[in-house]
Amino acid sequence: MDNTALELNLVEATSTGDELDTKEKIHSTETDELVIALCGPLGSPLKRTASEFKNILEKSYGYDCEIIKLSNVIAEYSALNRNELSGYSEIHTLIDKGDELRKKHGNGILAELAISKISERRESHKQQTATGEKIVPKRVCHIVDSIKNHEELTRLKSIYRDLFVLVSVSATNESRVQVLKGKDLSDVEISKLIDRDSGEDIPNGQTVEKTFPEADFFISHETGTEKEIEEKVKRFLDLLLQSELVTPSPEETAMYMANSAAANSACLSRQVGACILSESEDVLSVGWNDVPKFGGGLYGTDPRNDSRCYNILEGQCHNDKHKDKLANILAQEIIDSGLIANKSKLKLVGSLRNSKKLKGLIEFSRSIHAEMHAILNAGANQSGNLSQARLFCTTYPCHSCARHIVAAGIKEIQYIEPYKKSLALALHGDVLSEAINNTAEKVKIIPFEGVAPSKYIELFKVPQNSRKSNGKHIKIVNTEARPFHNQTLEALPALEGIVVKELLKKNVLPRDSDNEK
Repeated sequence: MDNTALELNLVEATSTGDELDTKEKIHSTETDELVIALCGPLGSPLKRTASEFKNILEKSYGYDCEIIKLSNVIAEYSALNRNELSGYSEIHTLIDKGDELRKKHGNGILAELAISKISERRESHKQQTATGEKIVPKRVCHIVDSIKNHEELTRLKSIYRDLFVLVSVSATNESRVQVLKGKDLSDVEISKLIDRDSGEDIPNGQTVEKTFPEADFFISHETGTEKEIEEKVKRFLDLLLQSELVTPSPEETAMYMANSAAANSACLSRQVGACILSESEDVLSVGWNDVPKFGGGLYGTDPRNDSRCYNILEGQCHNDKHKDKLANILAQEIIDSGLIANKSKLKLVGSLRNSKKLKGLIEFSRSIHAEMHAILNAGANQSGNLSQARLFCTTYPCHSCARHIVAAGIKEIQYIEPYKKSLALALHGDVLSEAINNTAEKVKIIPFEGVAPSKYIELFKVPQNSRKSNGKHIKIVNTEARPFHNQTLEALPALEGIVVKELLKKNVLPRDSDNEK
């Protein structure tokens, strides 16, 4: 029995005086609704990915889908006529207008406007039954293309919770550049836009690099062909809707293990994990970033023998401590040279300390990095031969680790979180490449693809005996396949209503009878 039929039965039973038990009543309020948001750097095939989600959900799973383009939302609420713009001016102006909306109304404003559109659509799609009851269609998907600020992600999650899925989409730098060149952009314009899109140094700017790693599923397009996109989207939907029996890839398992290893770290800067797979896809070792101890290995959980930064010298990060010292030394040398007066020292120290170059220094950290820990563990626990092995790391490798990874014979690195401080490619471009289809004798550094470690257990670990009946595999019809979540529809209108009321207070939405409800 599908959800609509169950809802109608509930109405009929109530009208005839029959009573359903509490479990059935609660179940009748559950929805198959989905909210899928996309995130990706400029030039990634976000539009085609959104279209593919819509096509597959509608044709194979019986969903009613709508794509909400946030670029259109920006234009609408900025009174921007996009027909008067093209190429660089259009992209640049849309980013400007998005930043202006966030500055004026808060960083979550674009997500809030998307929420208001979802709420409006749900109200307009209510189906009236013979008894006069209005039933909300439950097999509906809203696709948000695409979020660029972390607060937008936070806002959507806070409203839709288990109904919400973030899919991060990436492509090679070369293919992204080609896409932007197709819009008649020059190399200089492309470079400016890509740098700005990844992360702006203003509170209300775009933060794609911060938002991207928090996805539930990662899609990395190698060729960007329709067939490639279709296959990857379908696999994820098969998992999400439990329509097919899908098991994790070696890459997904390795990244899950890397992410689990990161939890061991007590580093005050960030927790990083790594996992090494052999050429035959066996797990050789894992590692995480933390302070080394005498006799080998890293400090653990013994409080009597724990000299990690958080536990000594008032818990100060040594890397930050020595960067503070360096800023003071440089400031004093500039003053001693007569370039700046001594009265400006405090301001100069602050300026130096906040500079990107000084912030990016990693040389003063006491922690061994996760990649190095994994390499050492492989040497201690295995044969030590890492030739043709692959390394999976939660963060893009720094330039220090990169050279050791190359020297160890590892052929490929996969990562989730970008790391702007890394000079790996700049220093070792002769032996490293970010090209997915790299055929040269170089170590590949490529984005991870597949189920995020945070969703690994939820999507792959199914309830016992849910896969078979009478000894046979249960085959699910796509149009009856349901998401993992069992969230009720009852709370959504109320939560969306809070957002709509706040938008009315901000005078962002037009005040009409529907919005005032």
